[in-house]
Amino acid sequence: MKLLDQYNYVSDIADNRYSGQIFYGKIRVDTDACRVSYEDVIVPLLPQEYKLLRLFLKYPNQVLSYEVIVERLWEGEKCPSPSTIRSHIKGIRKAFNQVTGTENIIETVHGLGYRLQPAEKQEGDHPRILPAMPVMQSFLQAKGIEYAVIDDNLMIRYISSGVADYCDYPELLRIGTEVVSAFPELIGLEETCQEIINNEYNNFQVKGIGRAANPARPEYINLYIVGDNGNKVDSGGDKFLFIFFEDASEHMLCQQRVAQVENEFYFRSQPDRLSVFYDFRNVFQGGTEVTKWGCREMGRDIKISPIAVF
Repeated sequence: MKLLDQYNYVSDIADNRYSGQIFYGKIRVDTDACRVSYEDVIVPLLPQEYKLLRLFLKYPNQVLSYEVIVERLWEGEKCPSPSTIRSHIKGIRKAFNQVTGTENIIETVHGLGYRLQPAEKQEGDHPRILPAMPVMQSFLQAKGIEYAVIDDNLMIRYISSGVADYCDYPELLRIGTEVVSAFPELIGLEETCQEIINNEYNNFQVKGIGRAANPARPEYINLYIVGDNGNKVDSGGDKFLFIFFEDASEHMLCQQRVAQVENEFYFRSQPDRLSVFYDFRNVFQGGTEVTKWGCREMGRDIKISPIAVF
């Protein structure tokens, strides 16, 4: 077995360790987009230079000879000359020099080949590990979170399979329509959405939105608006906004129950005020009940205000 073949299995795991991201010191490779960056600055590489750098990153501690490089990158193709390999190495060095100010990325080991320089690290510097798409999908599914994608005109561009369950007007939920038609909760937030799209804010949250029209919708939902300017799916380079929907009914109802218990305990500890509490509570008919009260003593008078009703 050839020397490099012995490392194939381990190296393949290393390549996929960050699910589409390879880190080497300050170098980051997005293998899905075939993009190389150094301290988040794009390093412009030609296709064959990119492949060659990937090969060095796969075997960072190995000296790669001309024969090994040709075998790995030109298998079944016309073999390039040693001068062609040198030209590609020079191209990689030049590209990094434009970004880092140094060509010391790949060193020449005279008589043997080439080797990647040891990774440049700073004290306390750690690579940013981003969750892969399957991880994010599993998380959203576990939390029961659905989402919609809108463009900078606030038109719906995509909806996840279960987002209609969080919509008061599911019959109006269609791709290509205004998002406020299906989600009136967003009326008045149009300017905020534009500010997030324009990078003026990172995100916006609205929590505890009560059900309005759709009896099948959760009683309460949370809404998270997050910008994603890096996600451009067409040649127009549109900017997109993700709106995530989360069922908050259990949390909200639990808060209401806790508030009710706290306030009943407070009034029971004040016998002269207990009758006032029940007089106010009995005003609400049909099974509804005041669940939170604000109390303020003004001399001998007490001002009681219902805060939340369900």
